[in-house]
Amino acid sequence: MELRCCQQYNPHGIFIALEEIGYLMMSVAFLCTAPVFAGTNRLESAIRRIFLTGFILTIIALVIYSFSYGIHREYRFEVAVITVNWIVLIVSGLLLSILFKRAWKISS
Repeated sequence: MELRCCQQYNPHGIFIALEEIGYLMMSVAFLCTAPVFAGTNRLESAIRRIFLTGFILTIIALVIYSFSYGIHREYRFEVAVITVNWIVLIVSGLLLSILFKRAWKISS
C-alpha cells in the first residue's frame, strides 16, 4: 500500500505559480534598475546590459515554455528563470562591487 497523503509537491499548484511570479518580478526589477546605470563608462554600460539581458532572457523563456508546454510547463520555466536570475545576480554583484569600490576610492 502506498502512502500518498504526505506528498506535498504539485507541479500545477499555487506554490509553483507564486515562485514563477516572484522570479518574473525579480526580472522586472532588473529592468527597472538598468536605467540607473546610464553612465558613460564601460563598467556601468556592462551592468546596464546585464540587467536588460536578464529581463529579455526571462521573457523569451516565458514565451518559449508557454508555447511549447502551455499550462503543463510545470517546473520547467521556473528552473530556467532561476538560472537566468542567479547568473544575473552573480555577474552584476561582481561588477557592482568593482563600481562601488572605484567610487569609494574617488570619494576618499
